[in-house]
Amino acid sequence: AGLDPAQLWPVGDSWMYHDSHSQSADYRKAIARNFGESTDFDSFIRRAQMMNYDTHRAMFEAWNARLWQPCSGVLLWMSHPSWLSTVWQIYSHDYDTHASYFAAKKACEPIHIQWNLTDDNVVVVNNLFAPLNQAAVTVKIVGLDGHELEKRVVKLDAAPSAATVATKMNWTVATNSPVQFLKLELRDQSGKLLSENFYWRSEKPEQLQALNSLPPVKLEANVRKRGTALVVNLKNTSSTPALMTHLVLCNAATGERILPVYYEDNYISLLPGETRSVRIESTPAPGIKLRVDVDGWNVAKQSLEP
Repeated sequence: AGLDPAQLWPVGDSWMYHDSHSQSADYRKAIARNFGESTDFDSFIRRAQMMNYDTHRAMFEAWNARLWQPCSGVLLWMSHPSWLSTVWQIYSHDYDTHASYFAAKKACEPIHIQWNLTDDNVVVVNNLFAPLNQAAVTVKIVGLDGHELEKRVVKLDAAPSAATVATKMNWTVATNSPVQFLKLELRDQSGKLLSENFYWRSEKPEQLQALNSLPPVKLEANVRKRGTALVVNLKNTSSTPALMTHLVLCNAATGERILPVYYEDNYISLLPGETRSVRIESTPAPGIKLRVDVDGWNVAKQSLEP
């Protein structure tokens, strides 16, 4: 049993029947504190996905930060429900993957670059059995207006099965911006990108509401067939960061989602000038014409057909 459109908003008894019990009130208060009050179902979902990405990545990156000293794993309740549930999952009963799924996927890369919230260290996590020698970590701080406030490159050797500190963050360069964006990149000695990560940060949680002032960004985008898969190419040609770009594979004739589907990545943030290609794999019924819908935190909606 699902929710009919009349039950979607505001949050009510039907949500409670689908696991949104009294303890979830604190979750909704945190969303409102960080991102402002939701005015309808769509604005709530947009804020909730933002919160879920941040919190689920943090859970796994906290484990990374203390890898084997003494942390050896994370227990999630739950990966997915057997029916429509409004809480906890990283993918849903119909196999739709939430922002939490891609956040966990990001944090659990075999080689991973991250920012530790507790000590402000930038860390390289190497879960492989071989050392990563002569790697380069790029740290970039960007203000809410899209202007670069600091950029530096640090060279390091990352031991196997360990978390190695690359550098420590210095936020004094960002005192005039209520929200700062942090972009991290890890490259090997040949310059190949091994890992990238993107954060939004403020001194106080409620300052994140400044993200609502970001102007909409129309990404330069196209989708092409590559064998049985689709590849979506994205480019941010604006001067504004584009947050949480969300791709949805649909039936072009009906607008219905195609499920299940594998997205190489999703809920992607792009700084001005950045590009990204995302592979999408699915097995729709023969004869269905596909399209990819694009939206995001401040990403203008558009539909792409190959």
